Formats: sequence, C-alpha cells, structure tokens
Amino acid sequence: MAHQRDTTVMKVTILGLGLFGGGAGAARYFAERGHQVSVTDLRTEQQLEPAVKALAGLPIRYHLGSHPEELFREADLVVVNPGVKPGSPHLAAARAAGVKLTTEINLVFELAKAPIAGVTGSNGKSTTAAMLAAIMQRAGRQMLLGGNLGGSLLGEVEKFPADGLIVMELSSFQLQRLAWTERSPHLAIVTNVTPNHLDWHPNFADYAQAKEQIARFQSQDDFLVTNADCPVASKWSEWSKARVARFSVLSRPPAPAAWLEGGKLVLDLGAGPEEIMPAAELPLPGRHNQANALAAALAAGFLTAEGAGGLWALGFGLSEQPRLPKPKAQGPKPASALSAAIREFKGLPHRLELVAEKNGVRFYNDSIATTPESAIAALESFDCPVALVAGGSDKGVDYAAFGRVAARRADFVALTGPTGPKIRAAIEAAGGGRTRLVDAASFDAACRLAFAAARPGWAVLMSPASASFDEFPNFERRGERFRELTKG
Repeated sequence: MAHQRDTTVMKVTILGLGLFGGGAGAARYFAERGHQVSVTDLRTEQQLEPAVKALAGLPIRYHLGSHPEELFREADLVVVNPGVKPGSPHLAAARAAGVKLTTEINLVFELAKAPIAGVTGSNGKSTTAAMLAAIMQRAGRQMLLGGNLGGSLLGEVEKFPADGLIVMELSSFQLQRLAWTERSPHLAIVTNVTPNHLDWHPNFADYAQAKEQIARFQSQDDFLVTNADCPVASKWSEWSKARVARFSVLSRPPAPAAWLEGGKLVLDLGAGPEEIMPAAELPLPGRHNQANALAAALAAGFLTAEGAGGLWALGFGLSEQPRLPKPKAQGPKPASALSAAIREFKGLPHRLELVAEKNGVRFYNDSIATTPESAIAALESFDCPVALVAGGSDKGVDYAAFGRVAARRADFVALTGPTGPKIRAAIEAAGGGRTRLVDAASFDAACRLAFAAARPGWAVLMSPASASFDEFPNFERRGERFRELTKG
C-alpha cells in the first residue's frame, strides 16, 4: 500500500538498527513516508543481515561499522535504539546541535488512538503481557501486542481503531526514554523490580527509577496494577495518582486485588471474591507464573468488568478521545471468563518451554532467564532432579541468591561463559556439595554435559541466569540452539 509523502521532508537518523525489529520498523516508517533516512550501527552488514534484508527496496542510506558524526549534527530527528547507553557521545552531539531525539516506542505512544496497557518488570513481563493480550482477544477486543517482545507496531498503530487495545511489554531502557514524552500507559502493570541490567544502568536506583516511568505520568483516571510482594513496586502507590490494584501470592491485599488462597487464584474487583481457577491447573508451571496470571487477570478484570469502573466504561478519562464502548453482549462473570482464557494460554517460546521429552527426561528451554531472579523462579518450579545449564555474558549482577537456590535445587550444573566462574563460586559458597559442578568450554558443550548427566525422571533446564551475548546475538537464538541440540 502506498503511503502519502509528508509535505515536510526530514533527515532522519536511526541510531542502532538492531535485530529486534524496532530499528527496522522506524526506518521503514519514515522511508515509506518520503523522509531521508540514514541508518547507522556499529555492527556490520553481515551481522545485521536479517534487518537489512527486511528493508530491501527502500531508499535508505546505511552507515554500518561506524557512527559518522554528521548524521547526528545534521539530522532533523534521531531515533534512538534501546541499547544505546545514556552516556553515548552521539546522543550528546545531537543534543548539542539542537536535534530532536525520540524512540520507536515513543512514536507508537504518540501515534496511538487506542488505549495502551504497558507491562514492565524484571521478570515475567513478557508472559504477563502475552497472557493479558490473549485474555482480551478472547473477550472480543481487537488487539495489538508488541514493544520489548520484538518487532514494531509503527506500521499498524495509526490504522488501529480507538476501541481496540494495545498491549506493550516495556523494558527499563524504553521506559527511561518514554519519560522524554511525559507519557505513561493508561493501564500500567509491574510484575516486580529486582536488580537487572546493571551493565547499562549505573546502579539499581537508576534502574528502579527507569521502571517507575511506566506510572509516573498517569492521572487519576488511569490504573496501576502492582505486585504487593515486591518491596520496590509496592511503594509506588505512595506517589501514584492512578487507581491502584494489587496482586499477591503471599497475602490477601484489599480490593481491588487478585491473590493466591488455598491453592486457588482469586479475584475481587470490589463486589466480593471470585475464584478464577485452581493454581495447579495453570498451563505454565511455577509460583512466578501464578503471580503473572494474577497480574494479567487483575488487569483484564478492570478492562472487561461491567459496573466495576472498568477502563472502557471510563473511556480512560481522556478528553481528546471518544468514550469507548462496552462489549455489546453481556458475557460471563469476570472470573469464569478469565479462567477459560488462561487455561487456553500456551505460553511464549524460551520461557520454561518444554521442547523435548526423551527416555523419561524432559528438556526445558528458559533462555529468557537472563537474570538470577528469573532463573531462581525456574529452578523452584521443579520437584524432580534437575540438570541445569547456566552461564553466559555478564550484566554485573550478584549471584549469591541464585547460588543458594542452585545448591539446594540442582543436582548437576554445567557452567559456561564469563559468568560461569561467578555462578560456580556462588554455589560453592552456599555449600553446594551435593551439586555436581562442571565447567564447559561452550554453550553446546554445557548442554551436552547436562544431557548426559540426566536420568529418567529428571529435567534438563537451560536457565542461564545470564545474557546471551558471549555466543549469541540474543536470547532467542540461544533458545533455538538448545532446541536444536535436543534433537541431536
């Protein structure tokens, strides 16, 4: 479909093409609208081949392997990739020249007509976002799902109707720069806030402050769904202007809330508790996925419940938007409708994904576990013996807690990458004498060692507690390689 050219042609620089789709989405968006687009990335064309190939045929100038200074001084707009650190001299050069800075996520927020539900957290945000989208789609809402999950919504968001819903997973990198627009999602969900990305953020306080941006610019007509069990996120209600609802796997918060009680997921939107479903019947294992389901259910309850002050009933309180219609048909009570949708949810790739079962051994791909906390959650999901594959590139986090859990839960650990020695030291310091530790020269070697160690009734769990960049461009490719190895 042809796009109408803008009357004012801008020089647009894409700083960081990347491989997750956001950079390519921004380049395509501006090129198809007739702007002069330059893409610059420190990686080579060979390394960026999938993204460059996706833009084939568009009039885009590529500057790969370096960042020419004039691209930042002479541009009208610079679109910044999430991976570009705040101290980048290229950002400083653009600012010094008075050039406007934005991001692909910021553009989506600015162009969207439909309300946005944003999900963030150190762990669980992808699953929670996808589960919320699945619930809402089953409820009959038109849906867009994107953000940090990959890809780009820029090509769709302008045409997407105002009575639909946009669900976006948002990282700390994306949120820190969303603050440039002084916007927050109309519905904000925070799963937890624990140390992460300390190779990018100077300290935990900076990381936590970036996460806060998901709720910082909300109004009294917006909603914040927060984790009552998280010491950091639970305090956001002290300054939030939004209507706050809480979820917990440890206690029963005041309504509106969702919680775990007697082995069941329970929801109360203000009209009394309703059982959603037994926790044992969740399609995804582990206490952390119970928390994810509670967060998604609570958010979806607000979005769909009749007479509960739901967001559609309020029209999100946005004066510039028409009041959004409620569903035409009276559906089942919120909890029963949520139960049906959650039971159908199959999870996302690379998140405790069962990829093979051979000779009584189950193989789980949890490549998304790039932090100790997410790997801890994965380990605690199993009651059987576990052969663990751990290690990768270093994000500057502490492995002491992970070492304690691995010493207690893992029977065999194959260690790889720069963080391998740190994880070994943490397990040994925790007294992991019963845990057999083996150092491997590569990811492939670590997987094969774990495969060989496992016995019938065991689980082989690839949950690295580390980023993938020592051997892989992203966690998805690492997960795909694990899946390939299980077939060998």
